[in-house]
Amino acid sequence: MKFHPWMTSVLIIGGQGALGSIVADAMRERGDLAVLIGGRRAERRKDFRYVDLAKPETIAPALAGVDFAISTVADPQFELERVVVETGSRSINISSAVLPIGGHVSLRGRGLAIVHAGLAPLGLQALIAKALVGRYPEAARLEVAMCFSARGASGPQGREFAYAALTRLPFEHSREIGFSAPIGRRRCFSAALPEREILHALIPEGEAGVYVGFAEPIIHRALAALRATRLIRALPRSLFTGGAAKSAPAIATTEPMRQWVAVYDASGRRLAATVTEGEGDYRSTAIVTRAFLDAAIERLKTRKPFGVQSAERLFDLADLTAHLSADLRIRDLA
Repeated sequence: MKFHPWMTSVLIIGGQGALGSIVADAMRERGDLAVLIGGRRAERRKDFRYVDLAKPETIAPALAGVDFAISTVADPQFELERVVVETGSRSINISSAVLPIGGHVSLRGRGLAIVHAGLAPLGLQALIAKALVGRYPEAARLEVAMCFSARGASGPQGREFAYAALTRLPFEHSREIGFSAPIGRRRCFSAALPEREILHALIPEGEAGVYVGFAEPIIHRALAALRATRLIRALPRSLFTGGAAKSAPAIATTEPMRQWVAVYDASGRRLAATVTEGEGDYRSTAIVTRAFLDAAIERLKTRKPFGVQSAERLFDLADLTAHLSADLRIRDLA
């Protein structure tokens, strides 16, 4: 599929890092798009733009002449989104940053900034959740679960997410999740994350839960034991995040990636469940990112949305699946 005629360039903010470099490679594979790399470490190359989201004055110059910016950098201040809207630019945020419901970002302008556009627990999984809740209005509980691989590409952002998911209080009851092979059934840890509030907005009269697990049984059991005694909160953050080490480009690994979304009625009976399958956490995220970009372009052909828009509000699942590669599979379970 070719891009819309005006679509010629995309800036990958965080493109020097693990996830960003894999997303940049996925964009280059299109063959019809100029891919620019945005980052904080100055490089002498024609396709590089200096941008540091902690220095808002660097954002607008980096966006100059760019059709879409894609950010892999978690910025809780959402400075990119503010500048994008004010300057009339366009952006897609696939980072783990969560814009709270009612969170304020300046809307003075005609730019379009899309947030929550990653793979999980928001992004694609939120669109699947939205579709299931729509199909089953009697649903009283929604759950989204992810199974990570410690062998896979894991930049600082991914490790920060894992640390928050495993150590954030309160420690609620775990749940057994039926991931497809080769992961299989796994008792996953509850995660009291901000993403859960966004998911709850999709089922306001019910409950929403986010759960995480690890593909490697030994690692999963060790973390389960630490969680059971709450000793996991005593572990140094650096054991997860790697301290202050710089993120670096990564090879797109092919470990099994499995995600789960399910809805239940008030009695606890499962109404439906969906499994997303792919090879490699970051490879799968790159596939979803391309699909979100294509979906946004399609939307702009007929409508001109502006302001800060969350992916789960702006799109339906069908908008995204029309552009997903066959390397990522979404299956309904009986």
